Amino acid sequence: MKKSVSLLLLVVLLLISLFPLYLMLVTSFKSEGTILTAMNELWPNSWTWKNYKDVWGSGPFDRYFINSAVISLIITLGNVFFSLMVAYAFCRKEFS
Repeated sequence: MKKSVSLLLLVVLLLISLFPLYLMLVTSFKSEGTILTAMNELWPNSWTWKNYKDVWGSGPFDRYFINSAVISLIITLGNVFFSLMVAYAFCRKEFS
């Protein structure tokens, strides 16, 4: 019983955490007029790809995306490298 209550609580917290991401994704497929007029609409009546076309065509967005991906990769690899060094030091050190 206690395990099912904690599982239910975790599922509810997961849904609460994912709801803003869902709204962001659904809103990105709405047209400009419906974004402002139908804010409480959880599922758009008409889906459009115009927003994505506008963003990719407005400037060097592909360059921005590649720059962000490269920086994220470098930071992640650096964190993994230094974490491995710290883990090795903790593994070798004898705690009294």
